[in-house]
Amino acid sequence: RMNSGAMRLRSDAIQGPSAKHDEPCNLQLSHAHPGCPNVLESIPMVPGYSAVFTALKPVFATAARRLAVKTDTATEYTLNTRSPSPFPQHKGQPLFFGSVRIGKAYVSLHLLPLYMNPALLLKISPDLMKRMTGKACFNFKSVPEKTLIAELKRLSGACLDQWKQQNWL
Repeated sequence: RMNSGAMRLRSDAIQGPSAKHDEPCNLQLSHAHPGCPNVLESIPMVPGYSAVFTALKPVFATAARRLAVKTDTATEYTLNTRSPSPFPQHKGQPLFFGSVRIGKAYVSLHLLPLYMNPALLLKISPDLMKRMTGKACFNFKSVPEKTLIAELKRLSGACLDQWKQQNWL
């Protein structure tokens, strides 16, 4: 079973001398699989999604001052902590804070602190809750209303404050 962010590739679809796979591999759209050439071309952007991305990216403006920008492209904006994760399973890597990404069917805003602290969910309005999928993701197909963007900015700030209290920044 594959996760929703992966694409199944047949081994005969992989070109080049390094393609020596006996089984199909999973290639994450945002991460190249070690040993496999990246045979995926860029995801065709749906018209209008760049405007949604542009509207959502400023949600992280305040957080970006205190975090590290890992990715800043026309289709993805990702923030991590500057310091290593406090969790040993992360082996000294930074902790993912959040991102805005253009996908095939919508633009997603991920905010990991919501997953790690469910009490923050109590700050989410019913209108924003309608956009929520899973525990830390909001999906948008059109530019959100200014009230939702303002709420996301406040929520991002509350998440940042919570992580500061935990000494995770």
